Amino acid sequence: MFFRVPLICFFTSTVSLNTPFNESTLNSFKKLLNDLTLNSFKIVPVTFGIVDLSASLRAKRGGKLPDALIVATALNQASEIVYSQDKGLQRFNEDIRICELP
Repeated sequence: MFFRVPLICFFTSTVSLNTPFNESTLNSFKKLLNDLTLNSFKIVPVTFGIVDLSASLRAKRGGKLPDALIVATALNQASEIVYSQDKGLQRFNEDIRICELP
């Protein structure tokens, strides 16, 4: 039996001024995103609504901005569960179910 599970995945990229993106790195990143979307992943743009919700969540619960953005995006997409090993996300357990992977 196959269950389709909505999954939200965040990619963050830090580029040092000493190591600019080259064409090969950019093409690899584009290929990765393309491969993920072909396999039922959904890329969700960060909208003003998501940013506004993340600010409200952060004001209410504290924590880091990236954590609030993850939870806000999950809520915006009507997700019921966020799977994460990040203990900092547990502060949002009243807003959405936060589960650790076994």
